[in-house]
Amino acid sequence: MHMYATYTTPTVDNTHQVKHQQTSPEWGPTAWAHLSTIRAQSPLIQCITNFVSRDLMANTFLSAGASPAMIHSLREIPNFTPRAAALCVNVSTLTAEWLPAMRAAAEAAGRAGKPWVLDPVAARESGFRLEACRELIGMRPTVVRGNGSEILALANASVGPSKGVDSSHQSTDAVEAAKSLAKSSGCIVAISGAVDFVTDGQRVVGAQNGVAMMQKITGTGCSVTALIAAFVAIDPLHAFEATATALPFWYRCLENGHRVHYKAEEVAVSLGSGAVEVEETAMVDNTHQVKHQQTSPEWGPTAWAHLSTVRAQSPLIQCITNFVSRDLMANTLLSAGASPAMIHSLREIPNFTPRAAALCVNVSTLTAEWLPAMRAAAEAAGRAGKPWVLDPVAAGASGFRLEACRELIGMRPTVVRGNGSEILALANASVGPSKGVDSSHQSTDAVEVAKSLAKSSGCIVAVSGAIDFVTDGQRVVGAQNGVAMMQKITGTGCSVTALIAAFVAIDPLHAFEATATALSIFGIAGEIGMDMAKGPASLRVHLIDSLYGLDQDTVVRRVNIISFS
Repeated sequence: MHMYATYTTPTVDNTHQVKHQQTSPEWGPTAWAHLSTIRAQSPLIQCITNFVSRDLMANTFLSAGASPAMIHSLREIPNFTPRAAALCVNVSTLTAEWLPAMRAAAEAAGRAGKPWVLDPVAARESGFRLEACRELIGMRPTVVRGNGSEILALANASVGPSKGVDSSHQSTDAVEAAKSLAKSSGCIVAISGAVDFVTDGQRVVGAQNGVAMMQKITGTGCSVTALIAAFVAIDPLHAFEATATALPFWYRCLENGHRVHYKAEEVAVSLGSGAVEVEETAMVDNTHQVKHQQTSPEWGPTAWAHLSTVRAQSPLIQCITNFVSRDLMANTLLSAGASPAMIHSLREIPNFTPRAAALCVNVSTLTAEWLPAMRAAAEAAGRAGKPWVLDPVAAGASGFRLEACRELIGMRPTVVRGNGSEILALANASVGPSKGVDSSHQSTDAVEVAKSLAKSSGCIVAVSGAIDFVTDGQRVVGAQNGVAMMQKITGTGCSVTALIAAFVAIDPLHAFEATATALSIFGIAGEIGMDMAKGPASLRVHLIDSLYGLDQDTVVRRVNIISFS
């Protein structure tokens, strides 16, 4: 990492014209200490952010070791925000409807003493946007990170010609304005550019890592803001240092495609196989505690029959789902041979839902406005005799979310699929500490409650984890396919729920078997993809390719479904 601690009066953003000292030898160990602490603690970071960058932001968190929660519902903020380790507010797709949630979350974080980070995207684009950003700064974020034009707009309270989210100014143009803003607001201010400057109003450091092409990727600025939130979450008393170390770490990873966050090590911030092995070991479930039989030879042919039928029939699967995982869910369905329809309008449901082969409802970015559409679609599917699958994402994160999920379960979905913590929350009707969409429990912890939930609701219940358990209340099987790194990709859980919907669509009378085979097939695709992957980003690509390319011999040979009944 190359960081410097002094500068002359900046004029142009050519770093050779800026006088600086040599990198302090303390910055490297400090950066590694921050990253390793994130991996150890997996801080829960709430993001109220735009629709464009959510996927990259969430995957940035996961690959760095943090737990993302893309929760923006005004109904959930009072319960959820105080439990998060930090908050990230991004105003890119700002609307009058979203601003109250941003205010409420900032207030809740402040009352709870939690750090929060503001990304004032395109602050000078309009008077409404500038006024909103300045109001939020008045609520004392811990860090404000923007490009040169955004920081100048905030400091000067000026609206003017801009390039939208792109900067019309170099980062050096805004250093003095950033110092002034930091002094007046009490925030740490970071300016992104060819040199990334960080200031607390007195001190100034600059991070010189990264490549120019990163500016050609939508969401990189939003994602580094999110990463700053994770770094500040684990060292809130040293927010200046945490911000400074987050910036070069992110951009260093972009200098070489193979140096991804998940594979960062102490020496070069780019890791070897040892850390992957440690991660996989840490995520292994306690399978030795569960007695099981050998894999039935019937599961392989059954799985292939389901997959080949999906490919032949191309069932239409309606997905009412979150903004983060839509892309991966749709591509999972397409690569398996199904036809996705991401339709959630209340106006369309009466006509469309009865014509779909199955419905998938995912509550990840749940709001009071979306819940009526979920209810209506579940009712329409039930009346039409069509199977539907519920993904109760982060069910225990808030009372509003838990109540909504339990109401939907009362509408008799064919399958409910969640992680251990989600299934436990549903069965116990309990709200409590959570890691957002990530599980605080192993799948084995939830087997008995899953059986109870299946009996009481009449649903098939699937519990994802190192072993993916499926139960109808009597029978229990476990699919043991997949790799640990799949949990470092945002949307894999949501996507396997969509795949379950496709499998159940073509065999609704055997939903138990269809659920088990869908989980196994998705895991096999992950195993094959992992053979070619260098990290979570490349695994995501190879996962889709592998699912598309599965053949009969591979499926029959690799399916690993075990009876635990």
